Amino acid sequence: ILGRLAAFYKSQTRREDARKVYAQYKDPIEGQSQIAYSFREEQKWDPAIAIYRTLSSQDQKLPHRWKGEMALTYRYASKCDEAVAAYRELMQEDTEHASQWEWQIACTYRDFQRWQDAIKAFRQTETFPEAYNQMASCHRQLKEYKEAISLYYQVIGSDPPSAPWALLQVGYTQEQAGDKEKAIRAFQQVCSKFSKTGQASEAHAYLQDKFKINATLGGDTAEAEK
Repeated sequence: ILGRLAAFYKSQTRREDARKVYAQYKDPIEGQSQIAYSFREEQKWDPAIAIYRTLSSQDQKLPHRWKGEMALTYRYASKCDEAVAAYRELMQEDTEHASQWEWQIACTYRDFQRWQDAIKAFRQTETFPEAYNQMASCHRQLKEYKEAISLYYQVIGSDPPSAPWALLQVGYTQEQAGDKEKAIRAFQQVCSKFSKTGQASEAHAYLQDKFKINATLGGDTAEAEK
């Protein structure tokens, strides 16, 4: 009943009234979390962060949940370093899920376009091949195309399910680097090596639309299935 009443107040933009209702929750942890979330919805970052910090010390069962929410709020507030610091604390405190928080550090740097920091952070993670894909994307943002292509080829050689996508990215990266011939060759390889995949269809269409090449050595799904 209290939840429905609070939701009604929020729908009427009576947020202070909604927060008064949340404060009446029998479960004070849940009530405070709803208050923090309501502040976050209004982009009132500081009071939300303060509540999440308090909850992280009050909630003996799920302390790490609230520090994670605090870090996420820092990200919403465009405070990269503060978010990273919170995630680093979580890595030390919640060792069972340290890899999860380490990944969030890398994603935070990426989201704030701190490409070099993101590359270093992704390199520390244990998530393959996604970490390599993310690092390659960061290198492309930095126009470090050789480094990106090298990472894509490592994915191609080590993770067969990801190979069609990674080879397609090689083509796009070669094009970004200004090497049209190598780009075309990579797209054609996608068509010939992985003819029944969605990536082959994409490469086939791209060769036709961008480079006006119809002989793509496969890649048209309908033809591949005949």
